[in-house]
Amino acid sequence: MKNKEFLGVIPPVITIFDKSGEINENEQRKFISFLINAGVQGLFVCGSFGSGLIMSKDQRKKALEICFDEVKNRIPCIAHVGSPSTQTSVELAKYAELLGFPSISAVPPFYYTYNDDEIITYFSALINSVNVPVFAYNNPYTTGVLLTPDLLVTLAKKGLKGVKDSSLNMESFIALSDKIETEKLDFQCIIGTDSFWLGAKLAGAKAMVAGMSNIFPEFVVDFYNVSLRDDIEVAVKYQKKSIRLRNIMKMDKTPIPSYLAVLEMRGFNAGIPKAPFSSIDNASKEKLYKNLVAEGMGDFLKL
Repeated sequence: MKNKEFLGVIPPVITIFDKSGEINENEQRKFISFLINAGVQGLFVCGSFGSGLIMSKDQRKKALEICFDEVKNRIPCIAHVGSPSTQTSVELAKYAELLGFPSISAVPPFYYTYNDDEIITYFSALINSVNVPVFAYNNPYTTGVLLTPDLLVTLAKKGLKGVKDSSLNMESFIALSDKIETEKLDFQCIIGTDSFWLGAKLAGAKAMVAGMSNIFPEFVVDFYNVSLRDDIEVAVKYQKKSIRLRNIMKMDKTPIPSYLAVLEMRGFNAGIPKAPFSSIDNASKEKLYKNLVAEGMGDFLKL
């Protein structure tokens, strides 16, 4: 049976914590509703922006519970369940399916060095443990593991239904899209950033997991909608602005503390990052605010 495709803007949902490092459920629910009301078309839960890999297993389960309950099937969600442990990933996958998530995703096993056969075995265990589509999350900059187009095609033939590609390599993304199309595989390629959206769209992408849509979902949704029209000149302006915003948010490093600071500017009680991250200082916050205002985002913010 053909896999149902994800479409549009999918925020990799930030998880909001209190001072004790526990999930702030009330604020998390408000944040999820804010994203939905802004027009996003899906949610990616407990990924990198969601601090999933530094949460306990119980916290990850709670984050999934909160999200699915708050969404109430209004938009489709992807539960990220990846971990260095196959057993943990399978347990979280089964729990996400039990809750009702229509799809799961996982980074490959990391920290130790694994060969392709071991990575295939890991994803096969996930695929065989649930009856919902399984996506790979390709993020070599955090995991140290690159899922190549050839390896992803092999996994697709074993039942993997797609990839969230955050490799920031358009040549590889296009090569993968071409292989999937040539071999007529039931597999979806989702780009893992808005900064490459136009190129990915031309290569056949229909959805993006965009970190920027956590803090400016209105802008990213507008960008996506503009890209569906034939006005390439306007779409290119949006694309260039998305790259400038990415640079302001210092996306070359883990941006969670800066994103939480912007959520505070948007009126959320965003708390503090989960340790070992720390909050940005007031001088950095003021600089961030000024740069965003200069980029035309001031109407969304308050300092």
